[in-house]
Amino acid sequence: MASLLRKVGSSSLGFVAGRALAGLAGVLLLRALGPEQSGIYGAALGFAALFAVGATLGLDSALAGAVSRAPQEAGRRWSAGLVHVLLQALGIALLLALFLRLGGGAKVPPALILVAFAIMIINALGQVSAGAMQGLGLFGRQAVLGSMASALSAGGLLALLLAGVASAGTALGMALVTASLGALVWWWGRPEGLHWQRPRRAELGQSWRLGLPFALLTIGNLLFLKVDQALLAHLVAPVALGCYVAAVRLVDLLVPLLVALFNPLHPHLAPLYARAAQGEEDAAAAARWALDRAMRYMGALCWPLGVGGSLLAGELVRALYGPAFDGAAPALALLVWVAALSGPLGTLLQAAHGLGRTGQLAKLYFFSFVVNVALNLWLIPRFGIQASALLSVLGELINLAVVWAWCRRAGLGLAWRAMLWPSLPAALIMGLLLALVGRPAVAGLNAPLAAAVLVASGAALYAGALALLGFIGPDERRLLGRLLGRPA
Repeated sequence: MASLLRKVGSSSLGFVAGRALAGLAGVLLLRALGPEQSGIYGAALGFAALFAVGATLGLDSALAGAVSRAPQEAGRRWSAGLVHVLLQALGIALLLALFLRLGGGAKVPPALILVAFAIMIINALGQVSAGAMQGLGLFGRQAVLGSMASALSAGGLLALLLAGVASAGTALGMALVTASLGALVWWWGRPEGLHWQRPRRAELGQSWRLGLPFALLTIGNLLFLKVDQALLAHLVAPVALGCYVAAVRLVDLLVPLLVALFNPLHPHLAPLYARAAQGEEDAAAAARWALDRAMRYMGALCWPLGVGGSLLAGELVRALYGPAFDGAAPALALLVWVAALSGPLGTLLQAAHGLGRTGQLAKLYFFSFVVNVALNLWLIPRFGIQASALLSVLGELINLAVVWAWCRRAGLGLAWRAMLWPSLPAALIMGLLLALVGRPAVAGLNAPLAAAVLVASGAALYAGALALLGFIGPDERRLLGRLLGRPA
């Protein structure tokens, strides 16, 4: 577990730095665009995402596990994966062009949707490289390259803002340029193990079969998460959509960080489950313990995120976007729970992948997608963007419960206590103190300062409550000692 935590640390620290810079630039961009232009910008990305999801078809997720099992094949699998993505993207681009030709895309200019699609395809190539590096255990290198790509994206957006020419069109155009430069970063920074080998037709077929078990899950999952923006483009005014995009933008800053934390579990658990299937009890016990610790630590990160984010949604929106986006606060108060629930859910998904249950997960996400679309079409006209946000949270909660039940029946030794105690009570104590004491104390401060004080106070209160309730136990002390190089 200590080695896994080191991998998580190297995967996330650099990732946080790059994402933080890109996130700041994205927030400043939406603030400069205003709600209406933000709605157009977000709708273009939403429509493009519905099609771009088919570019990798789960290959990036599958590569990590496959390469970890056979590192000597990393270069061959990586090369086939890149060609695989480009060929699939070409076919999907034709479908997108037909969709736009037939009048799809609501009121968004078709050219903007095509540019957004190109950005996502270029980023998908980087995801293939990232998946291969995870399989090789090169989490530090992957984090550095990802941070460099994020910094390029942030720099481009900040240049637009400084030049005073930011609009939905110029923002997407600049993102296309910086995504292309980011793809070169991934190419030049690849390790020696990822050497280009021109793939043969049989190898492309193997690459397709490798990703197939993950394909339906990837499509169902991303459609479930991204369909809301495309539906809202048809069902609400651009200003309301812009507020929803602003709320989603803040959630999108949190989810990739959690992904960086739980992604190393798949290449870590997959070999353990393979050995356990051959009757190695030590491997089975190690896998159960690693998953139990991962769920405990993920809960400790996610519950204060949900409680604090819901409570402080108004202060955060006003501080980051200004009063023009006040309509985003009710949606953010709900959507922050999508991020909070995605942490434990994503951790369980890595275990399910390792057990070979990806096909079952795909069926679950497609069912969730269909129900989500139907309920959105029914409720958004009546209740607006809050209905879409609430349905997203309910969908994540149901998915978590179902995947939990599957993993528990598979004998993974899961217990609710590890995920909920004492982190959830500590988060609730933090929220109560912020509501009763924190908010009145900052009533006279300006919005950015008030938000900063409340966030810092909340973090301190949560840490104190967590310690008082006994979160740091013998296992945590042993892990900390091993991470610091102390003898057991």
